[in-house]
Amino acid sequence: MNKFFLSIAVLLITSAGNTSCQVKETATTDSYVSTAIEAPVQPENDSLPKQVGYVNDFENIYTDEQETTLSGIIASFKKIHQ
Repeated sequence: MNKFFLSIAVLLITSAGNTSCQVKETATTDSYVSTAIEAPVQPENDSLPKQVGYVNDFENIYTDEQETTLSGIIASFKKIHQ
């Protein structure tokens, strides 16, 4: 069970690092003011498959049972915290 939660933690940490946004800032006399948030632009020839559902294991690291369990945990979390 401890390995399972460690796997989830690693998954969440690595996923968080891939979702960056850029904030454009304009200079004023004393400080910077945020003007817009831009989502990262994906190239047109993106070689990654389309995402389906909550868990997308393109490297086949997890078993089907583990993917189903992770999806269930995420769905339960989203249902509770909406």
